[in-house]
Amino acid sequence: MSEELNFLPSLTGSFAKPAAENPTVEMVEAAYRHHGLHWRYINTEVGPENLGAAVAGARAMNWAGFNCSLPNKIEVIQYIDGLGESAEVIGAVNCVVRREDELIGENTAGKGFLKSLRAVVAPTGKCVNLDSLSADMVVADVIPNPPRTNLIKDAEVRGCKVLDGLGMLVNQGITGIKYWTGVTVDGGVMRTRLEELFDA
Repeated sequence: MSEELNFLPSLTGSFAKPAAENPTVEMVEAAYRHHGLHWRYINTEVGPENLGAAVAGARAMNWAGFNCSLPNKIEVIQYIDGLGESAEVIGAVNCVVRREDELIGENTAGKGFLKSLRAVVAPTGKCVNLDSLSADMVVADVIPNPPRTNLIKDAEVRGCKVLDGLGMLVNQGITGIKYWTGVTVDGGVMRTRLEELFDA
């Protein structure tokens, strides 16, 4: 007997303003497809003036969670049910997770950046002045669009090892998807999709 057809995917998404420049939807949906997850990620343009209604809508539609980008990361706290430790420490929320009947705010940015950075250097005691750059340094920028920022380009010219914003975005995606689905997805699939988009 074949598996019963299910036309209702679990929903996740993003509330951001502006939203059109955010590539997260492509990255996350690539991971969902790769892992055969019956999930969708919906990118929406929502600013602080409509955030309460958007969160109420996500709650009513039984979304499994959503990301918040600027300018919603602090504003969203008043519309959700509580904060996880990661968001309490930072004081801002970029990932909301449905746990039972509650929406709980988390923050994947710190973990995402540190995981990306630790892949190339121990971050303790580090801090990046353009005039002081030399070839033995690692230079990191967290901006994903465009991934090749002026800082990254200038650092490369000086022979530095560089870390662009795509690495942080991918690691945030891995953490967020794990919060929502319980699955640890393949970051390489997400990185590849981002590189296709940006020809990075």
